[in-house]
Amino acid sequence: MKYPLLAALLLSALPLAAQSHRPLTAAPLPENEQRQVLAASEPLLAAAIDLRPDGRALTTHRIGDFTTRIELAGVTIRHVVPASLTDEDRRQGVSRRYQVKIECLAHRIWDGPREAWSEWRKSGYGFFPATVDVIEREGELTASARRLENFSPDLDGVMTASLR
Repeated sequence: MKYPLLAALLLSALPLAAQSHRPLTAAPLPENEQRQVLAASEPLLAAAIDLRPDGRALTTHRIGDFTTRIELAGVTIRHVVPASLTDEDRRQGVSRRYQVKIECLAHRIWDGPREAWSEWRKSGYGFFPATVDVIEREGELTASARRLENFSPDLDGVMTASLR
């Protein structure tokens, strides 16, 4: 895999999927199928966050000309679950659908004028998606997530030097 730290995060979801974190109504997915879904999610997430060796993730949220630099902590894949196909899915050639559930325990925001990070907030960043949707069409898995295109992993040197 191209992104070793992100791959470790994604693959760490495999044991969790077999625990009580998944809905009781969902049958457990075979490990190979979970790996395929997570592998399809990896490039999408890597284009949005920079996962650090200590398990934190850095990202920049952009809406128009406004940017917010964010550090996320406790980012984990809670589970991968199959989702129901709609009639529209079937008309569009979708043969399978999954949801990859993402959890983030805390976040903090870069305060540019002070050149410092805010205090940690015990929640995920509200605009960061909690779910990645993965569909299979013609044997190929494709991942997408609402609003994820507004995030990128680039940060400037002042901020990264101030991480503590």
